Amino acid sequence: MRIFGLVLVALSIAPCAHAQKTVITMGPAGAPQASSDPAEARRAETVVEASRLIYKDHDYERALDTKLTPVIREYEAIPRKGDPRLYSARTPREALYYMLLAAAAQDRDGAGHNAIDLGYSYGYAYYLSAFAQTELNHKIEAEALLHKAIELSPMNSLFIGELGYHIQMTGDSTGALE
Repeated sequence: MRIFGLVLVALSIAPCAHAQKTVITMGPAGAPQASSDPAEARRAETVVEASRLIYKDHDYERALDTKLTPVIREYEAIPRKGDPRLYSARTPREALYYMLLAAAAQDRDGAGHNAIDLGYSYGYAYYLSAFAQTELNHKIEAEALLHKAIELSPMNSLFIGELGYHIQMTGDSTGALE
């Protein structure tokens, strides 16, 4: 019954908790592909290029300097009204779930919580940045980037698993399990 109530709340506050044009399609290995929005398509292609630099060429610094850091800055510079909760969903279904989370938060505390899904490339850029930083042995930077990726995509098992692996690498097996 609570879920039904959340769905009704989400639908009734559509102007408050909304997804910007969700333009995500998934390619091989979960990489984002181009969309109908030209700016998002370009950002997604940049992230795909960065993943090639990382996984194929093992050129972590170039991926960070020329692809990932600029695309993250571009996402962060997108104008937004108010101070919305940002999400990065893989699918429209996941985007809807995140919008329901925002609606539930509004239901709990009565304050308005705008929410925007900026597409999967945003969170994936943080994940790839963390991966590259890990490979460059910059563990503190990598962990901060993984936390940001998980903040954007709280249900993304790839990001959560990578954080667990990262914590395990530091020798904290109990923390990794948590």
